[in-house]
Amino acid sequence: MKSLHTACKFVIALGAASLIVACGGGGGSSGGGGGSSSLNLPITVATGAPVKGAAVVVVDAQGNKESCPGTTADDGTLTCTLTRAINPPYLINASLLNNNLYAVLPSAANVISVNVTPISSVMAQKFATDSGTSPEEILGQPSKMTSTTAGVAQNAVDVVNAIVRAVASTAGITVNNALTQGYTASQTDSLDQVLHNFVFSTTSNGVNISIPTASGVVTVSVTITNATSTTQATADVTNQTSGVTASFTDSQQIDAVVSTFVSGISSCTLQAQQSILNVIEQRPNGAPTYWSGQAVADWVSNNVCGGNPLGQLSTVYSRKIAMFNDKAVYQFGLKNASNNVFEVVLGLSKASGSWKILPDNLPVNTSIKTRHALSYDINTTQQTTSLKYSRYLDAWVDSTRTVTNAIPDKLVLYVTPISNAETAWSATGFSSLTPVATLYRTANCQGALYTLDSTRNSCNSRADDSAYASLFTQLESNDYMLMLVKTVDVNNVCQNCELNGVPISGEIIGKAYTFTQLFGTSLSEQQLRSGVPSFSVQADFSARARTYFAAPSDTDLTNLTNILASNTLSATSITVPWVRPTLDGRQVQNIWAGLSQCGVNGGWVSFPDVRSTSITPTNAYTFTYPVQGKTLGNASYLSFTLANSINSSEFAFYLTASRSNICTL
Repeated sequence: MKSLHTACKFVIALGAASLIVACGGGGGSSGGGGGSSSLNLPITVATGAPVKGAAVVVVDAQGNKESCPGTTADDGTLTCTLTRAINPPYLINASLLNNNLYAVLPSAANVISVNVTPISSVMAQKFATDSGTSPEEILGQPSKMTSTTAGVAQNAVDVVNAIVRAVASTAGITVNNALTQGYTASQTDSLDQVLHNFVFSTTSNGVNISIPTASGVVTVSVTITNATSTTQATADVTNQTSGVTASFTDSQQIDAVVSTFVSGISSCTLQAQQSILNVIEQRPNGAPTYWSGQAVADWVSNNVCGGNPLGQLSTVYSRKIAMFNDKAVYQFGLKNASNNVFEVVLGLSKASGSWKILPDNLPVNTSIKTRHALSYDINTTQQTTSLKYSRYLDAWVDSTRTVTNAIPDKLVLYVTPISNAETAWSATGFSSLTPVATLYRTANCQGALYTLDSTRNSCNSRADDSAYASLFTQLESNDYMLMLVKTVDVNNVCQNCELNGVPISGEIIGKAYTFTQLFGTSLSEQQLRSGVPSFSVQADFSARARTYFAAPSDTDLTNLTNILASNTLSATSITVPWVRPTLDGRQVQNIWAGLSQCGVNGGWVSFPDVRSTSITPTNAYTFTYPVQGKTLGNASYLSFTLANSINSSEFAFYLTASRSNICTL
């Protein structure tokens, strides 16, 4: 696979085999602008606060894709000068870490500001859906834009604007055109007040808006498929908001809590650590509170402030993902003194009128996420390379970080769309939920503490989509899902439930993209699950795969294959480079690697953990053999993983090498 900008073929020589991988297609053409014509778009990227340092990409009606020079300033603004993508309508993408925003602009005439926000993302979603595609597909395959029209774009903008005007009126706020009105990303601005306090999220056929009130959250759901008019959209919202008055008090309190948290982890003095503890919710009646498999105080002193503290931090964006009754979920981008940017997702809870940060309250360290895994496998015995793909819920639990004598016997998992979270995270709503999976404690699995196998014999912690079809149907239809995690002891008694019987532990789970959306139709899902020779993939597959996954370039992949397949491999380290996904140039955010040593008792060894602040903004990482005195030739199997994230869904590219026939002791 290679950059989409040029068609290509490459050949990997592995022993006697000659392995051909085709790639190419897509990318922006060099035409469409005409002569020296150019276009200046005044862009503001914000989520209720300015997004600082976002990269912006524009695709025009002729399928020209062009990156705006530079990134957004501290106030979220950027003057985007375009020389190719100048034909309306336009699809616009702004991205920074997991904060991915879209907009559709029917025309650039007389535009004061193009406001790329969660509201404009709903407009873009409707525009793409009505055009038979998705914003992600257009960005990855710009030629799809040629099948759209300005009329469809204008209708999407008009319908969503009608919804926003009706919702904003519950707070006494007037919003004329959320896409193009003059906008300053500060809380004195009317549009910013809407963005900061309301939550907008899309489903497969509509939009959900959470309206905070003095007595809780009112959720409005509107279907916005192609048949919906502005009149009908307005009526739908008005009917659901009759008598509703929005209140912004909660958001103001949450801002203060989060500010204390960020300030505290920046300095990490003893006083600052205490200030962090003061804004973290404690269980009632002195019950234990946990975070990442530790007592909360230990988590603050060990994880946040111990060893390698984060240092002085500044907030580059903040976004409310969800708000429901007495719970909320916020996503933050933070930048340290070295200009490395990383992300934090915080849950918050309101008790006795005060908002606090919600720890996970799990005495074990969990990592539960939707994962799309594309694997490039080198096999030196068969002298082949192959491609494989799988999609699953990764429910891994770390066996190395646990609270002694408090480890649950089972973790019971429930999911619900964010739009239903207000109901689900309540006594009556939770009682109607059915578990989607259960993790069982086992002592037989090295490195993992739980398995999905009810007999507790296997070590499977991957909920594959084929075995958990109903779960993945929900994950495909929503940008975000809420997962509630209930811990129970050997007597099936809940350990982390509130007095109303509802578990206090929740995680945000990202969207599951369908196989066809990721890879097209040149290969079937079953073929790719089983593995296909690299030479059999077609250009369409390679182009689509490059849209979402980071992977080495053609040249680098050839070099890595030759190195890892060598029977004289004597290096103690290897540098694995990557090319950022063409979807939005997203940076690899997670890296992990491991190996099996040669010999019967070789065993599995993991490379040292890599902090996200060590990755960004590089495009390569050097792995050093984790056992002193050994070389990579001493490994019978190696695995390197490069992972980026879209809407909290992980896209992991695996580079593996099976070399048991040539490894050296």
